[in-house]
Amino acid sequence: MAHHASPHYAHRQNGEDGLKEAIGFSSEGMDEDLAFDGYRQLYAKGADVIRLDGPFCARVTGWRFRHMLLFDRHLSGMAHVREERVQADGFDHIVLHHALSGSVHRTDSDIR
Repeated sequence: MAHHASPHYAHRQNGEDGLKEAIGFSSEGMDEDLAFDGYRQLYAKGADVIRLDGPFCARVTGWRFRHMLLFDRHLSGMAHVREERVQADGFDHIVLHHALSGSVHRTDSDIR
């Protein structure tokens, strides 16, 4: 049985806490190429996603608040490229990474 790679909306709410919606995506049990394509489509408006060496795996939960997007992401075998979009999308960006295992890699072009 094939799994559909598009994100599902897990929860919608307009509450006092400012939560507007939450989304989720998981590549678990999916063909890697199909899963990567679904993940890439999920982020298509905000980042280019490229494959890296090693197996692709993604589990994401995201929450949209009034003035903030927050993601809990468990990823491998991919990278986000946002160089031009950071200045063009109208968001102020603060990115924090907490690696529970493995490592996070950056290039010199990541620092401005």
